[in-house]
Amino acid sequence: MEANEGMNEILNALQKVEECAEDIIVNKQEMIALNVKLNKNREALNALKRRKEYTNDSDKLWLCFGNSFIKQSVSSAKSVITEDQNQLTKRIEELRNGLKPKVDQLRQLEGKEELKGFNLKPLAKQELSALNQLL
Repeated sequence: MEANEGMNEILNALQKVEECAEDIIVNKQEMIALNVKLNKNREALNALKRRKEYTNDSDKLWLCFGNSFIKQSVSSAKSVITEDQNQLTKRIEELRNGLKPKVDQLRQLEGKEELKGFNLKPLAKQELSALNQLL
């Protein structure tokens, strides 16, 4: 009986490790997919800026939404793409911020020590400019 209980504890611990690792992998894959979409949106905005046919913001162009094409003005298309960029950036940042605690939890489940310097955050622009002024 005790051997079965010990075996169940081991299996439960391994299952928790696998679930945590799977969650991390899913988040990383989602971040990659969102970054691909972010880059495509960036390319679309740059293409709109470079195209000479669309000199007037009221000119119409075809925009793809999922499986549909919709004809919109250039200014409307730019605002839609920019809003999508903002939402994608927010979601990527949420995933990135949520990834650190999950990695810490995985390391704890694996019995490893916490990573040093893993939770560092970059300096804000104001902090960086203040630091540059001091130096």
